[in-house]
Order: sequence, then structure tokens, then C-alpha cells
Amino acid sequence: MNETTHFPNRLTTSFVKRFCPDPCAMHDLVALYDEFNFTFFDGALKPLSTYCVEKEGEVYTYAHDLKWTGRFKTCRGKYYYADKSIKLGKWQAHSPYMVRSTLLHEMVHKYLDMVGLDDGVEGHGENFLKEAVRINKMCAELDVNYRVLFYDEIIRREQPVFDAELVGHEVAVIKDLDLVRRLNANLRAAFDRKWSMKK
Repeated sequence: MNETTHFPNRLTTSFVKRFCPDPCAMHDLVALYDEFNFTFFDGALKPLSTYCVEKEGEVYTYAHDLKWTGRFKTCRGKYYYADKSIKLGKWQAHSPYMVRSTLLHEMVHKYLDMVGLDDGVEGHGENFLKEAVRINKMCAELDVNYRVLFYDEIIRREQPVFDAELVGHEVAVIKDLDLVRRLNANLRAAFDRKWSMKK
């Protein structure tokens, strides 16, 4: 594996900003995921779905379910429950500390989802706090400078539900386009029924 894809544990953000035109290329996310999986989760997490790309004689490994995204402007990372994937915001790639801390945070969500202890949609409930504290203790023992970042309070966002009169049943509000797709389909179906009744 190309050694330039690994950051030393204490590499500074200022060094990356000065000498790395594309900080995302400096992080081997697949290797980081595997390292964190075996170090903090005893290898319990499912391996990533990877593929290889050859560039200028070097072979690079990427993952379908762990990617960078330029769409996040303030969000550091997100775990997607539907396809069990993780996305990290490109804007933080200049900071090795933030990349590692964010990836570890999202991996906690993935682990809790896998073992059935998830605290709701985007939940940072009791289970998340316990797991984050356990991992942060391990980080301190290993003398690494990254941590699972979280608020020291329970934050649990349940999936909100509202009663849609036109649709005729409750509709769950989800933070993506699923709600729009469902509503469009239900509205079309409702109008189609009314249209056919008039005929």
C-alpha cells in the first residue's frame, strides 16, 4: 500500500493546508475504517464494499459505502441507515484529527445499528453515549489524539410523523427525498382514484 496515504498520528493541520492541494487524497479511508473496526469494535463491523483504481502505476482502493462528499458545508459526516453507508464532508479533510474523529463517530452509529441498539433517527441517546465513552477511554489508553466527538447529553430525534388527510394515513418525515417521493406517489394515487371515480 502506498505509504503517502497514511498520516502520522500527530500531523498538523497547518502542514496539510500548506503542502496538500487535495487533502482528501491524503486519507486512506478504507485503511482507517479497517483499523478502527478491529481496534475499537473487535472486527464486528461488516467489511466495506471496495474496488480498485489504477492511477499512474499506483493502485488505490476505494469503497462504495464510505465516501467523501462536497455537499456537506457544515456537517462533518453522516451515517445512512438505508444502505449502511458513511459520507464525510470534504471541507474537513485538511484536519487529520477531524477526519478520524468524524469517521469514528459515524462508525459508532453503524455499530449500534448493526447490534440493534440504535437510539432512533440520528440518535445520540444512552446507548450512543455509553459506546462513545468506552471508545474514548480506549483512545486515551492508546495515546491517540482523536476522539468520538459528541455532546455530553442525550439527544434523540425520533422520526416525526404527521397525519396526512389527503393521503389517508400517517406519513413519516425523513431527512431526505424519501418523503417527497412518498408524498408524490400517494398524491398521484389519491388524485387518480378521484379522477376515475368522476368518470
